[in-house]
Parts: sequence; structure tokens; C-alpha cells
Amino acid sequence: MNGIEEGMDIIIEVFKTNVDNHEDAHQIIDALSKLLNSIRVTIDLEDCDCVLRVEGKAFAAEEVITVLHLHGFDCELLI
Repeated sequence: MNGIEEGMDIIIEVFKTNVDNHEDAHQIIDALSKLLNSIRVTIDLEDCDCVLRVEGKAFAAEEVITVLHLHGFDCELLI
């Protein structure tokens, strides 16, 4: 189940960021995991847009963007 309960609608949002190293990626993943309940967070450091993917039951894209901005990173929702 990976922390996401079966039968619940899953939200998946994808963001362009400037998180470009493993240390910063772990910092952001930890911060988002603590803030947002029951989510999966990944950052593709090999992608030119350093894509952040967030999956969860109930969260707003604005929350994710705010967390990254507070940690000094750029973040925009990819549509």
C-alpha cells in the first residue's frame, strides 16, 4: 500500500524545481513527508526540470510550492 489507503482518491501533482542534489532532495522529501500525511514524494535529479512528484490523499499544490520556497528552492506546478 505504500502509506496510501486503498479506496481513496489519489492526487498526483508534478512540479518543476531547482532541487539538483541528493542532500537537498532528502531535505525536501523529509519536509513534505512530515507536513503532508500519507504521501509518496520523489525527485528526479536526472531530469532537466528536477521533477518533483507528490502523491497523496488530500493536499494542495500550493502547500508543496510553499514548502519548497521556504527552503529556498524554486517550484512551479507542471500541467
